[in-house]
Order: sequence, then C-alpha cells, then structure tokens
Amino acid sequence: MNIFLEPGGLYISEEPAIVSTILGSCVSVTIYSKTLRIAVSAMPSSKKGISTETFRYVDSAISYMLQKFETRGIKKDETE
Repeated sequence: MNIFLEPGGLYISEEPAIVSTILGSCVSVTIYSKTLRIAVSAMPSSKKGISTETFRYVDSAISYMLQKFETRGIKKDETE
C-alpha cells in the first residue's frame, strides 16, 4: 500500500505501507513499535486551513501519536 501524507496529515497502520511526502521547511515524524509492528507517521503543518489543531505543531502531533500507541498498550519506551 502506498500512502501520500499531506501537510497536517497523520497515518497509523498495522499493515506494511510505503508512506511518502514532500518536505520543504516542514518535518515528518514516524514512531514505530517493533514489538507489535505498528507505525504512526505525521507531517505537522502550521499552514492555515490545512491542518487540524492537533497536528499543527510537532509537540502536539507527537503527543497525539504516543497517545494512540498507549491505547494499543504500547509504552513510550517501547517505541523507536
């Protein structure tokens, strides 16, 4: 499966996928659990009208991503 991550987007999967994006001055973050083989990727954006408040800034996006892992029983220290 091929996924294109737009600015302000987030993708979480338990299935293998190729996640791509285009970076300019942005960053993209991926967190992975080796134990359960689940990954979550986000591309925070501060561009008005593109992102939700949750993914607007890196710190809130990472916090949300880690919360998603916690709901699946994955602790922060079990991620890469």
